[in-house]
Amino acid sequence: MVRYTARWVTYADEQRRSLSADARQTLDDKLALLCTAPRRYGDYSPTRDQWSTHFGDGWGVVLYTIEDRWNMITVLRVSWAK
Repeated sequence: MVRYTARWVTYADEQRRSLSADARQTLDDKLALLCTAPRRYGDYSPTRDQWSTHFGDGWGVVLYTIEDRWNMITVLRVSWAK
């Protein structure tokens, strides 16, 4: 099975750094799953051509794209409601 690598756009990285340590850990745990099977753990939006998934018991959402050619996930945005 191919393992994907996650990369961050600047804005998403800033959002990640603003999370609490606990929220950041749950995001990192979800990203570890996404890197093993990004389509299995996300939902695709064909109108936006991007993927989304939740983390932290539904308190967080991450938006991302999948680049199969480079085995890469690009994290576009992170939201945390708590």
